[in-house]
Amino acid sequence: MKVSPKPLIVLLIAFFSGNAMACSPPPPSKAFAREGRNVIIGKVNGRGFVQPREAGMPEMLISVERVELLSGKAPSVVTAVVPCAFPLALGARVVVVTFDHRRYVYPAEMYEESFRSVHDSKR
Repeated sequence: MKVSPKPLIVLLIAFFSGNAMACSPPPPSKAFAREGRNVIIGKVNGRGFVQPREAGMPEMLISVERVELLSGKAPSVVTAVVPCAFPLALGARVVVVTFDHRRYVYPAEMYEESFRSVHDSKR
């Protein structure tokens, strides 16, 4: 089966140009935060790379170094899926959370407060 490189090219252009792909990320809320497990605050330490998926659309993955563990367990460096191709530069502060046994990364400026209000045991 031959796979077209077009979805990959579109995804890479969107990711590296800072233009988000056409999708609707979940709004930052306590209800959304309650569904997550193994929540960490971290910094992007590796550029994204693409992993093909069964459905044909590739996924952008990114490496994140843990700065703070809010709940659960997580190694010091994790790889997570970037939903909607959020433009995340090296060193960007992010929230990494596990949903259904998969890690996802979200920009901290949008999502940190929601996850911190639910998962931060120091509060």
